[in-house]
Amino acid sequence: SGTELHNEMQRAKAEERLFFEFQHKLASGEIRDVEVHSGPIGLPGGQMLFSIVIDVTARKRAEESLRYQASILENVLDAIITTDLDFNILSWNDHAEKLYGWQADEVIGRSMTDLMPSEFPEMDRERVLATFAHDGVWRGEAIHTAKNGRKINLLSAVSLIHDEAGEAIGVVA
Repeated sequence: SGTELHNEMQRAKAEERLFFEFQHKLASGEIRDVEVHSGPIGLPGGQMLFSIVIDVTARKRAEESLRYQASILENVLDAIITTDLDFNILSWNDHAEKLYGWQADEVIGRSMTDLMPSEFPEMDRERVLATFAHDGVWRGEAIHTAKNGRKINLLSAVSLIHDEAGEAIGVVA
């Protein structure tokens, strides 16, 4: 509404911001999120306010989707670990911290293979890696070692992560 727009403009002015966001209702009735960047322009005979209005609806939806997906990863009851293609740890959720005993800041950037070498009761390591390399997925029993030396038997699922072009960019377990 006009009142909401006026209030947002006043908040921006009070905070000395040259931009503000608000929801704009189109003639069709659709509501769009917009970002308005404004500033004075000196012209012969006085000053005018120059504004650029940018539709940020898609960006806002994408940000909301990312927050939702991040929330899922943090609230799932399993340890979720991502690595690069060389198995260097990129992320380590709260349940990984609880299960293995390391805090995320202790393991990010470290080699998963060096940190806790896996044992595979059902097959040898080479076969596991060959299956993963061929299929992009491996599921089975693994034994990991926690920070305190305790052995952890678990059913593991490991998958390649692909970018939009279909190229492998990492691993999730």
